[in-house]
Amino acid sequence: MIINLNAGIMSVSKMNPILLLISIISIWGCYKKPDIVLPNGEKCFQGEALKKVKDQRGMIVYSEQDSTYAIQAGIPGSYDSVDIGYLCEESDILKQPGTFIKFSGRYYKYTKEQPLTFVGFTYYYLDITDYQVVE
Repeated sequence: MIINLNAGIMSVSKMNPILLLISIISIWGCYKKPDIVLPNGEKCFQGEALKKVKDQRGMIVYSEQDSTYAIQAGIPGSYDSVDIGYLCEESDILKQPGTFIKFSGRYYKYTKEQPLTFVGFTYYYLDITDYQVVE
């Protein structure tokens, strides 16, 4: 659509690419990963990430109590601290308890009641951004 009023007004067609670019950048900059809602209505990734990990080694475990899979990872530099990251998005490879993986991702607040377990266990929801199976 071209508007030309012979009065020296810039045509709309020349402004569209600039406006389009500004709109795309604005929308892209505001993108936030949507919350994943579990079948019971609970959201996994609420708020800001509590901590981020890169190339963390962990083991896939299955929680009978919650009927879900998690990654159990020891805290480097500690002998008794373990992070348990419950998975909201489970690929088939992550449904193999006992499998060791190296992963990167973000831990979010765990909103369910924490099970009675060992001292030093901290529970989170885990958003895995990258992983590989290790031996």
